[in-house]
Amino acid sequence: MAAPRDFQAPVASFVVDVDAGDWEVVYKHGGRLWSGVQPHAPFDVVAWHGNLAPCKYALDRFVGVANTETDQADPTVYCVLTAKSKAAPGSSLIDFLAFQPRWSTTRNTFRPPYFHRNTAAELMGLAFGAWPGSGHALAPGGLSFEPPYMPHGESHARWVEATTRELGVERVGEGALAFMWHISAPVAFSDFGQPAFSFSTASSSVTTSAYFASKSNRFAL
Repeated sequence: MAAPRDFQAPVASFVVDVDAGDWEVVYKHGGRLWSGVQPHAPFDVVAWHGNLAPCKYALDRFVGVANTETDQADPTVYCVLTAKSKAAPGSSLIDFLAFQPRWSTTRNTFRPPYFHRNTAAELMGLAFGAWPGSGHALAPGGLSFEPPYMPHGESHARWVEATTRELGVERVGEGALAFMWHISAPVAFSDFGQPAFSFSTASSSVTTSAYFASKSNRFAL
């Protein structure tokens, strides 16, 4: 659960720039520092527009919810933010999920993600740490993509291990932070990004998504 009190927004304020000199603004992006010069102070926000304001949220404040006795809950219980769909009332357009260290206590249960397919696309990433999934490798900073209706899950070796070992109370995901977007609309490459994509190095799931994606209703990568 993501509590509203944990979303932090800055207080609107401004400063009077009495210094006639320039200001150098430095950003860090892609592991490098970038700078730009402007003739006024960057602290010049007087107020936000309507009820819109920038905010930040520390994912370690998210309260994870999970089954304690048996079976496993749908991953959407880890939803941090959701955007409603205007085209399909009652459905979400996109959900943002976070997976943090947590306790696993269920019995008579296949604990890893079972083999499945979704009506929504899954775009998953790893911020840091190690991801225990065996279906594909996921390094820190990396992304994986599963298009709608594409079956996916763990390897046979992982299934054997999970169905034969003795279950006990354990911590999972220690030292890692993973995240996922559930996207109900088809996902495809934009006209700008398509020429730079090499199909020779693409996974079958990404290639399939790019081929079958709708041209009229899509998210651009």
